[in-house]
Amino acid sequence: MIFPRIVFTAILASFVPFSAMGGGDDAPVSVRLQLKWYHQFQFAGFYVALDKGYYADEGLEVEILEGGPGHDPVADVAEGRAEFGVHSASETIDAVLDGMDFLFVASVFQHNPSVLIARADADYEALEDFIGEKVLIVESSRRYLTRTLFEANGIPIDSIELVEDVPYGVEPLIDGRIAALGGYISTEPELMRELGVEPRIFNPHEYGRHSYGDVLFTTRQFYEDEYETVAAFRRASMKGWEYAFDNVDETVEIIRRLESRRETRSRDLLIKEARALRILVMPDLLEIGTLSARRLWDTGKYTKDPERAAQLDYQKMIFDPRYQERFYEWAIYIAVAHAVVGLVFVGMFVWNRTLTRRVREKTRELRREVEERAASEKRLVESERFATKVMETTPDLVYIFDFVEGKNVYANRQLGAVLGYSREEIAALGDRFIAKLIHPEDLARTIEFNMKMTSADDEEIRRHQYRILHADGTYRWLEGYNRVFLRDEKGSVKQIIGTTKDVTDLTRASERLENYAAELRESNDFKDKLFSIIAHDLRSPFNSLIGLATILESIDPAANPDRVRRHASEIASQSKRVFGLLENLLHWSRAQSDRIEFSPEETDVVKAIESATRIFRSEFARKSVSFTTSIEEGLTARADPAMLDGVLRNLVSNAVKYTPTGGTIEATAARRDGVVEIRVRDTGVGMERAVAARLFDGSKNVSTRGLENESGAGLGLAICKEFVERHGGRIDVESEPGRGALFRFTLPDA
Repeated sequence: MIFPRIVFTAILASFVPFSAMGGGDDAPVSVRLQLKWYHQFQFAGFYVALDKGYYADEGLEVEILEGGPGHDPVADVAEGRAEFGVHSASETIDAVLDGMDFLFVASVFQHNPSVLIARADADYEALEDFIGEKVLIVESSRRYLTRTLFEANGIPIDSIELVEDVPYGVEPLIDGRIAALGGYISTEPELMRELGVEPRIFNPHEYGRHSYGDVLFTTRQFYEDEYETVAAFRRASMKGWEYAFDNVDETVEIIRRLESRRETRSRDLLIKEARALRILVMPDLLEIGTLSARRLWDTGKYTKDPERAAQLDYQKMIFDPRYQERFYEWAIYIAVAHAVVGLVFVGMFVWNRTLTRRVREKTRELRREVEERAASEKRLVESERFATKVMETTPDLVYIFDFVEGKNVYANRQLGAVLGYSREEIAALGDRFIAKLIHPEDLARTIEFNMKMTSADDEEIRRHQYRILHADGTYRWLEGYNRVFLRDEKGSVKQIIGTTKDVTDLTRASERLENYAAELRESNDFKDKLFSIIAHDLRSPFNSLIGLATILESIDPAANPDRVRRHASEIASQSKRVFGLLENLLHWSRAQSDRIEFSPEETDVVKAIESATRIFRSEFARKSVSFTTSIEEGLTARADPAMLDGVLRNLVSNAVKYTPTGGTIEATAARRDGVVEIRVRDTGVGMERAVAARLFDGSKNVSTRGLENESGAGLGLAICKEFVERHGGRIDVESEPGRGALFRFTLPDA
């Protein structure tokens, strides 16, 4: 029985068309492709394959038939008006359930682009708001949207009024004839924006619904009769899609040259459509046209009979070009070998057995490859679902920033929660809304950070803090962690992914902690200063007083009255200096701890100077110092009497201390440039400029003994500065060695 079978096989091999083995000059094979809608970027790959001659290179003559309302690609292909069709995957599965034997040739969109659209300024914020409202959805998307949005969320479809007597388009939505419109995320929202109306989009993906979008299909009969034609058409079409996404501007011009049944779309709109569709096609993650039996099974959930759809063997409904082309190659090789063996009978028998074994091995190998590929695609889908759930449930803001487009191409739902803006407010701010909200002081630093991210390593994570304007009008501190997400074909960073959280409370707490630490350091410095002064400057005059009192105690008043008077006078003078020092210490400590009261009132300057200098009359007489005043008549200032008294007494006390016997001290006061200026001039020893520059800094402890060896804490002038600045005035000094000193300060005019 072996011989007749071999002979019969050889005879069959002799009838294999020569063209199938790569030879011949047959005329082009004519085929028709029926689209589901009007000409737009949704079908770009097919237009490019026709325009660039990819179909012609495969020996095909292709006619692309425009679709639209009233066109059913399923019926057109089933009834022979077209060999290929483009339709939604769920509708094509419905046709299979109706008994049509279709084969899925390639996927166009890995994700379904169908969404429900309303006006952003309308009162439709949740799906429940559409109950009882008019909704327009074309037949090709109706079942998918109603099942994934309304029914899947517990809203009966009969509670929605699905209208059919309204012409399809965004105009009925804009003018209020309908509440919502079913459309593509890549098309209708942009058409609305061109007309000045911001859309609100309800996307099934946000509700965890995932399925294929458009697919390319044919009949199984055509596939079996014209396998090579199907394979050639698929190769050319996928090549066209690759070119379309790599050359968007050129593809847009190809589409705009097509004759359409409606007005040609703007170039800008087609470019925006291309960007949106690229995300749905996922050419950077999957080979264009990839089909997965698991994903088709998921799509079957949104058909008219999900239970029957779940029983379909989708693996047998998928055209696998790799498996089929390799198998066909081996089949041709076997047929040719059989023809040769027909001439060499014995060799053919041996060779036939060998080739049969090799075919079986190759077939098993290819089947394993197909199974591994299906498993990989399933893992990809599961990984995608996992990533989506993680990003949508994390309390932090997750985003992807594209350097080419200069904006975030993805942001999770926490965008509004972190910034406090609604979706409509964010949309109104435009693509660069984050840059518009960043604090002006942080904007340049943020731009610099983004520039540095373009040179980051793939595994490097970089941290960035900045302030951004919250919806409540306050600036919030955000902290982000960023890393490289995607590089282009040249290896340059194209996109970064980051997470951001609000760290305002943490930042403010850190600032308060730093302020507390600074206040504690100041308090310790103040305490050390005060103890040092008490230990040094008070002990010395008290020792002197004790010594004088001891001497006075031992003197007989009757025998030495002059000596008693001299020592008593010295004790009185020393006591006044100690009292002045104590008073300065008290004022200084109260001023440093902000406990001194400030009560300004209208004050007579003449009386204030007379009161402050009255206690120095005995000193003026003892040292023969001439004290004069020159004060504008009726001069008043708005001042705290106690503080003004303290300033005047300190300045006059210093003048007495450093003015020699027979010198002069002069106090003057007048209005100058809208303020009251008071001066105290002396003819004392003066000082170096370097010393004068440090006089008013209490922390420097600048103290010089007087001409009669009087001591001081170096605090008097620091107190004067504190008190004058409390009034909003200023104080300074002019002095040179041997030429006296001029102190002047200003107060508000009453």
